[in-house]
Amino acid sequence: MKTKDVDLKKNVLIRNEKASADQPCGISPSLVKPISGLKDECLNWVKSVRDNPETNSGHYKYNRHMLRPCGLESTAHAVFILWILDALDKHEDRDNMVRFLKSTQDPLTGYFKDPLLNDGELAYTDGAHSWQHIWDHHTYVVHNALLLCGELPDHPLPNYSHTDFDKVDPEAWTRALDWSQPYLVAEEWMTTVKAYLTKHAGEPHVTESPQIQSAFKAMESVIEPESGMPIRLVKENPEGQGLGGIFKLLFAYVFCGRDYPYADNAVRSILKTQSDKGDFAGANMCMNWDAIVALRFLSDDLRRTAHRKKILQACQKLAERLCRDFRKSDGGFSFFHNTCLPNHNSVRVSAYYPESDVLGTAMCLDSLAIMQRWCCGKPGRSFLDVWTCYGKKPDELMETCFQVSSATRC
Repeated sequence: MKTKDVDLKKNVLIRNEKASADQPCGISPSLVKPISGLKDECLNWVKSVRDNPETNSGHYKYNRHMLRPCGLESTAHAVFILWILDALDKHEDRDNMVRFLKSTQDPLTGYFKDPLLNDGELAYTDGAHSWQHIWDHHTYVVHNALLLCGELPDHPLPNYSHTDFDKVDPEAWTRALDWSQPYLVAEEWMTTVKAYLTKHAGEPHVTESPQIQSAFKAMESVIEPESGMPIRLVKENPEGQGLGGIFKLLFAYVFCGRDYPYADNAVRSILKTQSDKGDFAGANMCMNWDAIVALRFLSDDLRRTAHRKKILQACQKLAERLCRDFRKSDGGFSFFHNTCLPNHNSVRVSAYYPESDVLGTAMCLDSLAIMQRWCCGKPGRSFLDVWTCYGKKPDELMETCFQVSSATRC
């Protein structure tokens, strides 16, 4: 992965779009059809999860039968869907969505928090995500939704997550984490790195500071050389945990412009998790999307990677699976191949229904967009195009969003 320059005006996805134009024929029909071919049906489905449109609330549900009137992250994912479909800028509810998203930010802490959530909304308590984890997730998801809308938060983002690298030894802290759940702990580590970058945004050489160097030095003792997964300290590797761990760590490596260690072995490990049906490590869109995003980061120029043929074959299998089984008759996509998402980050969302949901739809569309660039050279938008820009000053963030939006018009 060559990401020393993480300026998104030179984003690897945009370069891949041009680089993949000479890919061979024989591509799956599920990949040949551009995202624009799904646009009308997906937009009609998005309307069905809009809460009280007559009030102009800007609220959106996870799915039509969501247990609460709306959700903060579900509204942010509605933004992602509209952006991928190139329908956000002129959407009638855009300003209302922006107003709602901005209203949920705590001016003192900088965190975005869903106003309808409390302890009673947790689906379970044993092994549940911490509220710190939930607020972190809310915050970076909503922040990126605002960026796609061409907006910035009204208040500074949090410069603290699980600890402050200026006050602890990052190497010792990293090694002391409980790595028995690589997916969860890798996100904790990534958000802490991100908080440090936010705290020191605009400072020269922040990604090469002693604190960052120390944190990444420790991480290299967590990542297993043979698999490229953060499982060296794990006795057992539950299905999906290692893959999810790679996915989370990669964001921190991209934020800091660093090469991921043992990337070649990581690609092999990810490809091994794909089933005959096409799913990766667990048959849900979280794992499928994680796999495609991780492969995208690890193989920034598909023509030069030794795994090119296998990655293209994996893309075709997944694309066929998504369009055949995850696509629903209501016009969107579901998180599981047969039902919608029941819980999100330990928060209860819905009963199991055979219908689309915003996470499933956003992740399916984004996966298809990334795979189409690789396999067919088709233009398309991935909301990851602006998810790798932490550490930038506000004016640089907005310039990045403008450049990416212009370069990825459908």
